[in-house]
Amino acid sequence: MFMVFCLGLLLSMTSAYTVRVFTRTTEDANTYFGNQSKVRQIIGPINLISLLGIILWGFINLSWYIPIVLFLIVSFVVGYIFGRDRLFLFYSIQPLIDILSFGILIFLWFN
Repeated sequence: MFMVFCLGLLLSMTSAYTVRVFTRTTEDANTYFGNQSKVRQIIGPINLISLLGIILWGFINLSWYIPIVLFLIVSFVVGYIFGRDRLFLFYSIQPLIDILSFGILIFLWFN
């Protein structure tokens, strides 16, 4: 379950960081949310629920310091390895990443 937790945290953080980088580096940052399809507008907020739920699961089922340490490590890894240039590639598959992270959230809570 620890590895599933790590994977879910990595996917959720990658998706969240993709949105952050996209909205801060394009001139159309204010129209980011308005130009999305309805499906993408529904799936996008699911990632926030997934991220919070996965972190909450970690606090409940693991030692309190493990989610904090992993959050910091994954934040560094996503920010450093998946730099700005590469995160634009993730924007096209972001709905898939969001669905996978939500599936991992359901798996963690119901397994």
